[in-house]
Amino acid sequence: MEESLDYSDQVVADDSDTPWFQDPARSKPFTLFKTVDLDFVEECYCTALFPWSDQSLGALWYGEKDKELQDGPWIQMISDWSGALAIGTLDSLLVIPLSASRPRKGLSVSVPKQEQNTPVIAVGWALPFEAPLEPLIVFSAGSIIYILNPVKGEIIGHLRGHGGPITSIVIHPTHPYLFCTTSRDFTTRIYDLTLSPQQGPDNPCWPPSKVSSLGGAPHGLQASEPEGMGVGRCVSVLCGGPSGGHEAAVLSAAFHPTHPLIATCGLDRAVKIWNFSASPSNGLAREDKPLFSSSRIHKARVISVSWLSTDTLITHSAPALMRRRGRKDDIYYEDGTMTIFRWIAFDRFFPAGQEIGRVLRGCSSVHCHCPLFL
Repeated sequence: MEESLDYSDQVVADDSDTPWFQDPARSKPFTLFKTVDLDFVEECYCTALFPWSDQSLGALWYGEKDKELQDGPWIQMISDWSGALAIGTLDSLLVIPLSASRPRKGLSVSVPKQEQNTPVIAVGWALPFEAPLEPLIVFSAGSIIYILNPVKGEIIGHLRGHGGPITSIVIHPTHPYLFCTTSRDFTTRIYDLTLSPQQGPDNPCWPPSKVSSLGGAPHGLQASEPEGMGVGRCVSVLCGGPSGGHEAAVLSAAFHPTHPLIATCGLDRAVKIWNFSASPSNGLAREDKPLFSSSRIHKARVISVSWLSTDTLITHSAPALMRRRGRKDDIYYEDGTMTIFRWIAFDRFFPAGQEIGRVLRGCSSVHCHCPLFL
């Protein structure tokens, strides 16, 4: 006996329906938590919500601070800052408490005079290892990085190094005293908040010279002037250029949650995965060859990259105007895309149960459409 199928319960998608984000009358796939009115601000350029909770302590610093903070100080700090929102505007950074346990006034910090009329484009929350109960806010204006202590309400450090405007700031997920900045100078720089700025160049030597190079930002190095003041030091630079780095502005980055890896993406349509060193004993580490590079994942600039698991990433690109068959008079609109892909070479560089090699280098088999390996 044949069983008849009942199609009455099936839902058929209607391609003509307007997406929820274009129709205010349609239900949203999220619940609105709070609306912040900023009538006194003309434009907002970036935001960062306080990222930690009561359960975060076990994952930070591999649990090294559990015994020291688990009895109450950590919970109190989370209660004080939970829901705090950092907002980058023109010439200033705003810190607004949204759901703190005790009343706390908002904070507005202006960037120094030399950077006025410059928007705060990137911002992130960090935690110093020695004082984890005093969160810090790292933000940028132009090519300068500022470190704000919101507890004291003052800027405690500033750092220079990039040769172009900074496009993003990313905090390490398990070691939040490490952060990286991406820039329009084609480079990514990794900083350590437990160290003080270099007051002179600490660059590698370029043979046959036996003294530190003074190549500066264009070569992914430090120049002769002091790096800054207060806290923070650049410990690693992921260089741009035809040897394997990005050949246009770097727009975003993502630290690997468990391994010394960082993924970057940029205006050159490329996604790259790098090994990095954050050891201050080795001086400034300079890397110009990624372990993986591909410009064939997306057709337009890649705006963001994130790790979904140990070897799986998600990236998304912007919409763009494209030419058909290279003709200038035949242009069409290409939608932005989101791609999930697996980096199959992860196990080759990090085999299970074995020590990580001191030197990791990519090869042509893990690079796609990179000039160095064509």
